[in-house]
Amino acid sequence: MTLLARDAGLELDHDVTRVVAQLFLPGESIAPMKPQAELIAERVRALAPEQARQIARDLLDAFGPRHPDLEALFGRNADYVLGRIGEHMESGSAHHTVMGGTVTNEYSVEGAALCNPSIAPHPDQTGLLDGQLRVVVSLRQIGEGHISSLGFVTGVIGPGELFTFDSRHTPLVTPTITSAEGRWSSYRAEFPPQAALSQRVLMPVIDDERNGIEDARLVLFTYDDGSTEYRATYTAYDGRSIIPRLLTSRDLLSFESHPLTGPAATNKGIAPFPRPIKGELYALVRSDGETNGLAHSPDGLAWGRETAIRGPVLPWEIVKSGNCGSPIETDEGWLVITHGVGPMRVYSMGAMLLESGRSEESDLGTSRTDDPFDGRDAAGLRAQRRVLVRRHPARRSRLAAARCRGQPHPGRLSRSDRAARRDGRGVVSPPRVPRRGSRLSDPRPCRRTGRNHRRGYPATTAG
Repeated sequence: MTLLARDAGLELDHDVTRVVAQLFLPGESIAPMKPQAELIAERVRALAPEQARQIARDLLDAFGPRHPDLEALFGRNADYVLGRIGEHMESGSAHHTVMGGTVTNEYSVEGAALCNPSIAPHPDQTGLLDGQLRVVVSLRQIGEGHISSLGFVTGVIGPGELFTFDSRHTPLVTPTITSAEGRWSSYRAEFPPQAALSQRVLMPVIDDERNGIEDARLVLFTYDDGSTEYRATYTAYDGRSIIPRLLTSRDLLSFESHPLTGPAATNKGIAPFPRPIKGELYALVRSDGETNGLAHSPDGLAWGRETAIRGPVLPWEIVKSGNCGSPIETDEGWLVITHGVGPMRVYSMGAMLLESGRSEESDLGTSRTDDPFDGRDAAGLRAQRRVLVRRHPARRSRLAAARCRGQPHPGRLSRSDRAARRDGRGVVSPPRVPRRGSRLSDPRPCRRTGRNHRRGYPATTAG
């Protein structure tokens, strides 16, 4: 099997200024008798009318340009928190607005990273030149606290091998959420039609997603009658366990999210085929965590047992293998871009061709590349785990701190950071230290920069 792939040389960097405003619930037990929300409400009520009006104006002037209809959001958040403590303020008053501001914070949706894209044709193909295709790219946005959300960017492929991303717009817009089918295990998300696709952000909604919406695999699905629907499988993570879910949309304005069930829907990496095969829906799966398999479903929600296609047998995938997204239909069969994990956690990309009519059990036979794509020649692209110091300011500051002689590394690193972080002598092994806001064991600033490198904050003294 011969496959030619080229690096397009195109990068989309994360942007820490892309923020959403969200409800912030104060702590409930900092005072012996009253919850913090009650104390905040008392302080807000104690403000003089002119002082409250000035604070409200300052809040809307400072944050309004970054958030659509911020005053209404302040009102909703204030009513929610006041309702929890049995309090009330006049709606629309300056004190009401200030109260809403005290229980609202900004969240940088891609403050840590931007990764794991998938691509599908855009619903609007007007205004293009011959040989061009407008596409939509789904993005895993990793924000503060390593919580993932789903975003989008548009672009144009062609003419030829040219690929360009469109500008990403702000302010970011979150949808209106309602339950679907009368139960909250499924939900509906509706965006306003005036919001550009790159402004739309799908944040975690239900408890199963509270720690992230991860690794969406987007595909434009075509039914036998010719109608189309966008489908994206993703991983809902609650901080302890994962649940595969399916996101569907006809127009990328209104989405529905449903849980996936069945023996094959127990792990990450489910990638739906873009059309039915013999009246059934198929998907690539990896229920054992390391073997590429095939499963089918009557409705795309309940998946039966998988048929193994191929496991990790080659040196570059000796740890595990998986897919990189939905199969691509070609004249020779279904092309699957795969990934493998080898020694030292090196990620590589390969390919597999599913050919029709060669297996009685699955009706799909396979052939595949024996070697990964190698970026050193014209055969393609080799994907490796890299130390992303340039792209991640927080990581850059932590690495700088570790290299300052005599200074302990002051930040807690993730597993990927620990595996990747190196200096001239080898891997840096940072000590576990208190979280931000607690006393530092060594508050001395860095000798080189004068900062303590804890997310870039100025050096502080423990009191």
